[in-house]
Amino acid sequence: MIHMWAFLDLPDRDRIYYRDGEKLSREAVFNWVKSAAKLNECELLLFDCELYRYDSGSGKFIRTNWYNLEWESD
Repeated sequence: MIHMWAFLDLPDRDRIYYRDGEKLSREAVFNWVKSAAKLNECELLLFDCELYRYDSGSGKFIRTNWYNLEWESD
C-alpha cells in the first residue's frame, strides 16, 4: 500500500509525498509523518486523504473535517 501526505500550511504545500508501506504499517508511516510535521512546525496535515490539525493543548494531531477549518486568503 502506498501512503501519501502533504503539509498544507508550509510554503511547499503543493508538494505531495509518498512512501511504500509494504514493509511498514500505516501506523508506523503515520507516526513518522507526524514527527516530520512537528519538526517543520506544520499544523495542518493531509495523510491518506484524511485531514489532521495539530492541537497544541494535547500535543497531538486530531482528525478534522474540511468544513471545520477557517481558511485565510493569501
